[in-house]
Amino acid sequence: MIEFEFNYKEVLEWPPLAWLSICDQGSFMIRVYHGRSLEVQPGWFCEAVWDSEFQAGNFDMTDCVFGTGARLRSNVHFVSSGSTVDRLHVISKKGRSYVSNSLPCILQATDAVLDPAYRGYVDFFTSIRSGFKRHLPKLPLVDEFVRLVYFKNLIWDGTKLTESLKPFTRYDLRGFDDYVCLMRNVLRRIRENLTDHCRSTPYTWLGTLSRGYDSAACVALAKRAGLQHVLTFNESRPGIADDGNDIARILGVDCIVIDRLGWQGKDLVEPAFLVADGQGKEVSVAAAASLLDKTVLLTGHGGDYIWKREPDPLSDDLQRGGYSGLSMSEYRLHSGFIHFPLPFINMRQVGDIARISQSKEMMPWDTKGNYSRPICRRLVEEEGVPRDQFGVNKTGNSVRFLIGHDAWSKTGKRTFLKWLWINRKQAGLSGLRWGKACSAQLVLGLFLRKSLPWPLNRIQHRTWRLSAVVRRYRLEDMAFIWATECIRKHYKR
Repeated sequence: MIEFEFNYKEVLEWPPLAWLSICDQGSFMIRVYHGRSLEVQPGWFCEAVWDSEFQAGNFDMTDCVFGTGARLRSNVHFVSSGSTVDRLHVISKKGRSYVSNSLPCILQATDAVLDPAYRGYVDFFTSIRSGFKRHLPKLPLVDEFVRLVYFKNLIWDGTKLTESLKPFTRYDLRGFDDYVCLMRNVLRRIRENLTDHCRSTPYTWLGTLSRGYDSAACVALAKRAGLQHVLTFNESRPGIADDGNDIARILGVDCIVIDRLGWQGKDLVEPAFLVADGQGKEVSVAAAASLLDKTVLLTGHGGDYIWKREPDPLSDDLQRGGYSGLSMSEYRLHSGFIHFPLPFINMRQVGDIARISQSKEMMPWDTKGNYSRPICRRLVEEEGVPRDQFGVNKTGNSVRFLIGHDAWSKTGKRTFLKWLWINRKQAGLSGLRWGKACSAQLVLGLFLRKSLPWPLNRIQHRTWRLSAVVRRYRLEDMAFIWATECIRKHYKR
């Protein structure tokens, strides 16, 4: 039997949490190239937190793990996140398999190239809405593909990689108290894990908070596990206030207000978000870049499914109908934080959780209508937050600069349009079409540089015609290819 071992090589120039493993058929040696903040041990490595003792390194034996890594058993177990906001990437050829937590990293390592003739890169990533069993797994490249692995683990036996479902512990969830007790126990164990003194890089909690249901419920749960500081954005959409200052004050946590478009005054940041899902909706988090290093960022992604009164479908493969949070999966490797979407804890028991939401005991917290989340409302109201201060209107903070809901940064737009001109033939754009596409983007930028007062803000809601031009000329797909070329330069060494 082959006795595997890891051969580590730190690459200082890489993003601190990035890693790449190379597995050769018949070899016991697994080469691992990584950034400076990866936790490395003789029998395992990770950039992750999980619900058991850190030193034991048993993150392959739970589905409550956030981040990625690998563990030596009789075989090599590559571990994906217990959510669909992160993933593993695999390319296999000529008896060698590459595994990485970064798409541009694995493309650079294998000299792989995205196909400029392919239509639908942006739509490809949305397939994760169908769940980790049904999503499109093979991202097309020129002459090959890269396999995307969500939620499942990968096992290397010395000759090939096979997928394996994560372990699943089913709990007895009869009512609200059972569910909340489970969540708080998990959070307590994760806190012990992320602060363990044996870590080379101990982490601290950092939460997010808005006036919606999900983030408020997460803060209400996590503050008993040591959460003390939260980020809140001043707006969710242009002109729509969404800061959670008042809620934070009642919950007893420190609140830092971030400008939703504050990232536009910084260096080029769009590529690090676009490269993950082609849309980059969570780019606003870059406005808080100085606060993110060595944190576990706790978010409410997934709450719109699991905490809805009637989640549909009741699927154990995380078929949640959305893919929010995914665009941070590359950016976080550069900024040094682990993304922890709390609602994914035990999400595979969605049927039991839905029954709790619909039970008689939860009726006092059921506000009826399409925007009712009884579990969230009870959690937050029992902490003293008045009913009218949260969960009133559904907004959601996302930045969609590609299709005209917000403006690019000046640096981002100028850099992308210059690249697009150089590569216009590969994009299938004549000079005239390139001009039309650029004009659409420039006009969108004039309308969307800042939030406009009523009635001028009505203009911002009529930009769909210009957005149609952006889509018609495949600027979304080309922006994804441009972003990949920008970010893979970080992995050249």
